[in-house]
Amino acid sequence: MNMNQKYLRVGVIIAALLLAGLYNVITHPWMLDDAYISFRYAENLASGNGPVFNPGEKVEGYTTFLWIVLLALGKRLGAELTLLSKLLGIAFAAGTLLLLANARHFIRYLDERTPLRAVLFLATCAAFSPWAMTGMEVTLFTFEVTFLILYYFLLKESSAGRWRWAALGLAAALTAMTRPEGILVFGLIFLDIAAGWLRTRNGIRLYSLFSFSLIYIPYSLWRLTYYGYLFPNTFYVKVGFGWEQALRGFHYLSAFLIPAALLVFLFLNFSMALPGFHPYKKLYLIPALIGTYTLYIVSVGGDVWAAFRFFTPLLPLLCLSAALSLEMFVQKKMIGRTAVIILSVLAIAWNVFQFRANDVFYPKIKRDQAAGRGVLVGLWLRIHSRPDALLATNTAGSIPYVSRLKTIDMLGLNDLHIAHKKITRIGQGLAGHEKGDGAYVLSKMPDYIHLGPALGSALPWPGFIGDREIYENPEFHRLYRLEKVALKSGETLFIYKRLRQGTADE
Repeated sequence: MNMNQKYLRVGVIIAALLLAGLYNVITHPWMLDDAYISFRYAENLASGNGPVFNPGEKVEGYTTFLWIVLLALGKRLGAELTLLSKLLGIAFAAGTLLLLANARHFIRYLDERTPLRAVLFLATCAAFSPWAMTGMEVTLFTFEVTFLILYYFLLKESSAGRWRWAALGLAAALTAMTRPEGILVFGLIFLDIAAGWLRTRNGIRLYSLFSFSLIYIPYSLWRLTYYGYLFPNTFYVKVGFGWEQALRGFHYLSAFLIPAALLVFLFLNFSMALPGFHPYKKLYLIPALIGTYTLYIVSVGGDVWAAFRFFTPLLPLLCLSAALSLEMFVQKKMIGRTAVIILSVLAIAWNVFQFRANDVFYPKIKRDQAAGRGVLVGLWLRIHSRPDALLATNTAGSIPYVSRLKTIDMLGLNDLHIAHKKITRIGQGLAGHEKGDGAYVLSKMPDYIHLGPALGSALPWPGFIGDREIYENPEFHRLYRLEKVALKSGETLFIYKRLRQGTADE
């Protein structure tokens, strides 16, 4: 690599980091309310109560164990969790961009321009960059998936020893402990390893399975004995087996295909040309993973948040495939270098345009202020309620975390009873917002019932089963009084407070 190429490479990497940073400046202060659920589990873990939502109640209302452990370690060292989560998110987002920019160190036969083109695609993709400062584990998991695939490609093309294959299994175990989808990623890798073993009978690659099992099996047994269920509580809230759920997942995919249109088109070209294109045909695991993972996303019904977080872990590989597709065009002499530059600029411009124009990105992100409002509500409750008060709310992240009150999660993510309640069909409403049990909530006699979204509502919120059941119960109107509170933001909180004697003449 000559000096001009080195300057170009450094310039592209710096530009990518700056572009990703710009996305976060534009979307600030976009924090997800779900991030505060992780903070609450991490805080309880750090304080010795274990990974629980309410001390004394063992409910696995998260799917981000390793993220919670990292946050808990930071808490023990004196870090403030909101700031720490953002710093970690930025670090892993930057790490993913740097990984992709250095993909040639893992896949030696790549053209030197391909990773640079891919990293620009990724940095301008609004389904990747905004996640850095949301407090969520998204960038950590994306970094892990990207590293896992690239590292596997490196090992396949080298005479790696048993310890390096064992390191692959270790990385896979950590990925699966960050999110359960990591098992799917390693499962595809291991299928490829098993196919190679059947051809060669060389068992050295099986050390990856051994090291993975050495970590993940004890972790799974601990989960099962500690929480009592095979799957996280969130699975029972969000996942069903009806066609409505798959249809919702298909709509989620269809919405993603609009902003990702050019990248997906180039990926499909890459996938179709792959079998006859040496040496890139060795990268068949990329389309296999993207295809299988996409089927999984559709089957579980997609997600409710802006910016397509379920697709985010696939984006580095999607961008690499798109860049490889353009390189294939050149090598086939279908187009020249100038045309590739024009197509690359068009793809980047489309990414940027979609961020502002498409409702699933910037406009929806700017409207998603549940966490910020929940923090204000939580502060009011911390000041004006008893420390031993019981709260029932749908906004089960920021409000419980800031208020520090024992909480009934009325949507069930952190409540065993609601999560396991049978409903007719899952998939007709918003993912994770379809379950509820008003009678159960009232039987707990919470001191506060917070209907609706973060600022509360005087009336049951449309689509929330628990809200409607509570409001339609005569006991609720006999036992609770609506309070309207002016918050420091100038907004009004609507919250129901239980009357001490159960009568209106408190």
